Amino acid sequence: MKIEFFKIIRKRTIECVLSTDMAFHSKIFGQISSKLTYFQQSKTDKTLLNFFNDQTNNCSKFDLQQEFLNYVLHIGDIAHPAKPWNIELKWSDLIYKEFFNQGDKEKSLKINVSFLCDRETTSVPKSQVGFIKNIILPSFSLILAIMPLSEEMNKYVVKNLEKWMLCEDEENKNNDININSNNNIKNESENGINPYKANNNASNNNKNNEPNCNINKDNGICNDKNNNNLILIYIMITIRIINSIIDKMNCNLFY
Repeated sequence: MKIEFFKIIRKRTIECVLSTDMAFHSKIFGQISSKLTYFQQSKTDKTLLNFFNDQTNNCSKFDLQQEFLNYVLHIGDIAHPAKPWNIELKWSDLIYKEFFNQGDKEKSLKINVSFLCDRETTSVPKSQVGFIKNIILPSFSLILAIMPLSEEMNKYVVKNLEKWMLCEDEENKNNDININSNNNIKNESENGINPYKANNNASNNNKNNEPNCNINKDNGICNDKNNNNLILIYIMITIRIINSIIDKMNCNLFY
């Protein structure tokens, strides 16, 4: 491999990998969002990517392409809410399993527990509702503008948000039952109410209706073998996303 070719591939790869850090989300989102606004104001008949390819010279095409590659790979990295519910639930379980294991380690070291990493206080449904509303929905609106064929993914985002909101409602109801149980436990026999039975009934009713929001905060629902398989699938999907965006940009990756 020629040294110049190697340097370009290395630069592309490093930029894409670094872009998956959520610390850079606002920056990356802003870069593409501003381009989308400029594109919409132009009122052109061209696609967004072709429009910017025509607007730039070869010297700036590399950076332009890199911005789009960074954004698409970054969104691909957090795109599990854009998948069918059963896949979204598995990915969420794996993610929060990792978060909670980190939180347990931080507690054992007697240091501050990171955001969303305390299994005792973190509500998975509530966290997912906020994540989808504030991060995923706006991000996939831009993806839809870049790649119109991603409309189906946007539909899954909306459906999964609705299901997580139902999960949050169910969790709140169960919490209310538990609070009432603790407050009225002495009067339980007098009132003829068994709050623990009520809580179990709510859980059983949920089994018969979507969504199934069972995130196991102890062990997760996926074992290590499944975890490795999902990682391999994720890598393959990521590669396909990069290839797709390059093809749609209709230009040389190595400008």
